[in-house]
Amino acid sequence: MVEPVKKNRLRHLLRKERRIQRLMMLLVVLVGLPGGFWIILHVREDVATDSPFVKERQKAEWKKKGESPVVVSGGVASSSAASGSRSGGAGGPENELARPPNQLISKDEMAQAKQEMQQFAAQPQPQQAQPQAQPQAQQAYETRTAIKEPENSEEQSINVVELGPIKVGNGRLGNSLLGQRRFFAEILNQGQSVVTQVAVVIAFTNGQGGVVEQRMLNPLAISTGVFGDTIKPLRAGEIRTFGTSIDDVPSGWDGGVRLSIQGIQPLEPVVEAPLAPPATPVP
Repeated sequence: MVEPVKKNRLRHLLRKERRIQRLMMLLVVLVGLPGGFWIILHVREDVATDSPFVKERQKAEWKKKGESPVVVSGGVASSSAASGSRSGGAGGPENELARPPNQLISKDEMAQAKQEMQQFAAQPQPQQAQPQAQPQAQQAYETRTAIKEPENSEEQSINVVELGPIKVGNGRLGNSLLGQRRFFAEILNQGQSVVTQVAVVIAFTNGQGGVVEQRMLNPLAISTGVFGDTIKPLRAGEIRTFGTSIDDVPSGWDGGVRLSIQGIQPLEPVVEAPLAPPATPVP
């Protein structure tokens, strides 16, 4: 009588263990995978919206298409500001155009806005003051220092280096998805040809400006694990984020980073040779 009781108990434990395994698999499929995709998409959106190379990328795209970008003048914004000041002076509401996001604009409001814009266009426009030229010494200092305060991982650096159509900048400290401390930067292709090789040098400096460690890498090389690195070319107008680990940087580093570009290798377009004319038959 002892053996059947043990067998029944073992069967009950096995069934319970299988139920637990099934529940764990359901939790991973229903919660883990959507959560991982949401994190990846959220990080990509933050990188895209916080990028300081949006204007340069748009210029490169317009240049690639062979057109000129449309420059929006500040007349509309100025007219709205002027109309707001006139309505405030006349005793009207402070924010006349404030409304819920889903409420439509009536025809009377459209006619009033159009009339105010026409009145503003008829007035003489004041001449804008020319911005003062930045001193050369300050510009050289800003292109020399990549990071001012390494404790703040969200601070955007002001170091931008260029070589030909390639621009590298936006250096910053941050953490990867796995919690690894890394130095991130962005590379932008402003030219019209595809680039396959870029040699970027990252120099970690101390407080006196000396180089503690120097690394050379190709931002277009993507690691595939045991299969080695593969090259993903950088198309015209494309921007890409790359990085390197800073956990093994020597202790003498105080957060200073200098970027430089040693060389690039563009991919020349392939020109096909014209086909030879067919041979004439010999009579």
